Amino acid sequence: MLNINFLILLNFLNLNNPTQTFETTKIEYKAPAKAASSNNFLSTVEFKDISFKFDKENTKYTIEVPYSKDKLDLTYTQEDKTSIVEVVGDDVLQVGNNSLAILVTAEDGSLREYDFSIIRSEDNTIVQSDPNSIKDVLTSSDSKKLTVNMSTDNLLLDSKTIDTLKESKKTLVFRWADYNNKFLSSLSIDGSKIESSSEIIPKIKNTISNNKLKDYLKDIEYTSLSTKNTNIPNNSIYKMAVTTTEDLYYLFYYEDDLLIQKPLRVIDNAIEFEIQDGIDYAITTKSNKPKSKESSIGGTHWLWISVFITVLFIVFFAITKYTALKYVQHSHHKD
Repeated sequence: MLNINFLILLNFLNLNNPTQTFETTKIEYKAPAKAASSNNFLSTVEFKDISFKFDKENTKYTIEVPYSKDKLDLTYTQEDKTSIVEVVGDDVLQVGNNSLAILVTAEDGSLREYDFSIIRSEDNTIVQSDPNSIKDVLTSSDSKKLTVNMSTDNLLLDSKTIDTLKESKKTLVFRWADYNNKFLSSLSIDGSKIESSSEIIPKIKNTISNNKLKDYLKDIEYTSLSTKNTNIPNNSIYKMAVTTTEDLYYLFYYEDDLLIQKPLRVIDNAIEFEIQDGIDYAITTKSNKPKSKESSIGGTHWLWISVFITVLFIVFFAITKYTALKYVQHSHHKD
């Protein structure tokens, strides 16, 4: 009985103090999706000890640096830090043209490429066209090549200067230019290849005296060059600017009474070839041999022979046909 009353009491208490449970729904706030950045600009590009103006809109640059600059030491900053930068090219500079590309990929995948052509100068020292200046620089300069800007064609290198050049094993480059300093031609003499101490006159003449060469090329337009009485060493290199649209030239000269013909490829609007003392050269854009008198006579001779044989064949054919006709007529007459 007690137990029943206790249960009734508990029910009464629960009805007067009801406990309610509510379910809650968690709602997360999502901000609008941010569009991927399309910024693929660099704000700065710098090379240590190289002065040039960088413009983020400009993607192509040509920069000339001295021979002493053998490393680029590149630094850059991005306008947008989410972009990815890749550098293609070597940080070490070779003499001549070097290529470097900086690829900037934006967050949205768009690409911008900055191209740099870095031209490193040769190991070269400019010298006045004076024998004493040349001799002094040969002994004092660390450069392996000395360029003499020719202001006169009366330059003569005496035996003492030649001995100094031989001992230094350096290269002397005699450069001719027009009034605007535009390259015309050059002569390079390698001191390590000089054998004698005889004086050298680095002058290339524009006339030739070799009558055989003249006669051979009489029907072709050519440029004349001569090294007679210059004592230019073998293996010296002559370079000459060309202005035509041809991409191939030909060099003609006689050596030991033998005609030599060499093709010359045009590179950077110039041709170059080995040159030596005492030779007349001719440069032309045509390689075909002009007809000589002998070949012309021979050609005419064979022409007349072919005409004579043709005439004989026609006469023989006519006589044969005439004989056959007569024979047929005679046969009919008999019948």
